[in-house]
Amino acid sequence: NLGDYGPDSDISLFSPPLDLTGLPGAQLTFQAWRDGDQFGETASVRFRRVADDSLLGAEVAIDMSIIDLAYEEISVEFPPEAAGEIIRIEFNFVSDKTPDQYSGLNIDNVSVEVADP
Repeated sequence: NLGDYGPDSDISLFSPPLDLTGLPGAQLTFQAWRDGDQFGETASVRFRRVADDSLLGAEVAIDMSIIDLAYEEISVEFPPEAAGEIIRIEFNFVSDKTPDQYSGLNIDNVSVEVADP
């Protein structure tokens, strides 16, 4: 954590390209530490096709109404639309207009494993 987020933040972290060609499906697992004001922030995981940056499946919300005391494991199944594609994962965090003294969404230990759909 390098500090607190500012008002009206909208920031994303992207994975490098992941080649799912020939794979039946995959599961994303990561550690999350959520630290926000519990009502004004949103966060999500999105899966995007590298070729045209289009969204594959629906974005998956991360519950930001929780303040974690330690890192918590979160698992997300890749959408069926990602199978056979070259994709990247987007972690997105958005804050409201209030100036807060919170760090937002911290992630660590990101892993992707092959999974049957």
